[in-house]
Amino acid sequence: MGGGPRTAAGKAVARLNRVAHGMDASTPVIPSESTAEWEAHRAGIAEALAATNALEAELVDRIALLLWRLRRVVRYETAVVAIEQESVVEAIVTESDPDDLLALLSERKETFAERLAANGRALAVASHRLQVLDGWNNQEDDWDLASVDVVALLEAVAEQGEIDLRRVRFAGVPKGVDIDAFEGWTVDAVQQSLDVIARSARTDLADLLAEAREATDEEVRSLTTVRERLMQRMDRLRTQRILPDNATLEKITRYESHLHRQLLNTLHELEALQARRQGAISPLARIDVAGIPSPE
Repeated sequence: MGGGPRTAAGKAVARLNRVAHGMDASTPVIPSESTAEWEAHRAGIAEALAATNALEAELVDRIALLLWRLRRVVRYETAVVAIEQESVVEAIVTESDPDDLLALLSERKETFAERLAANGRALAVASHRLQVLDGWNNQEDDWDLASVDVVALLEAVAEQGEIDLRRVRFAGVPKGVDIDAFEGWTVDAVQQSLDVIARSARTDLADLLAEAREATDEEVRSLTTVRERLMQRMDRLRTQRILPDNATLEKITRYESHLHRQLLNTLHELEALQARRQGAISPLARIDVAGIPSPE
């Protein structure tokens, strides 16, 4: 039966197989890491440090592991910061901002994502209305009378005239049919509907159209300003969260320092072994200095 070498000499020879065959030890790879990447990393370290006996191979294996764990610290820090950055758009806005045009939304505890979405919808509606108002004022014979455009036009004018569209009888629209679903609009039908709104508002249609256009343009500019300020707020919060919180940063620093000290100690021990093997003198004591010494 097999079972591998049984003598001390045989075991020592077998131990060196790790150097030649990629150090076949149990892998320290966690689910989020790549086994293939770990094997390539370990093989590269083994080749660079050129262990020639079992003890050196053990130290090389430890160096590879320490460097791998140091990589993990960087990934951890990156992930923590990424989560903090992503949480900005979901965080409830609690800080006061005297320049915030959406203070009411802040009181409702809406998140950045909700506020941005609401602003985006309002801005899209206002921008569409402005486009339709300009299109109507500059219309040609082939002006596109899509139902959604007609409704946007009628709503903009009716709101300016403070008229409830539900109470308006629109020309050409069958009774009981909602204007949102009506597809038979013509230029004449739209013109007649606008005239009805103007009469109901007791104002001149040209003036009402001009006022609606001016009010809609102001709404677009106001909503755009709000969006810019929301994005500036988000940028400020992201800048504040570009580093982990103090507790996490302290944990990362402590763990990284621990790994770094172990790495230096292991490298020095390997260098000493290799130096002695080559007949050089290896000091028994070493001093590692971190940072810049303060002046006397």
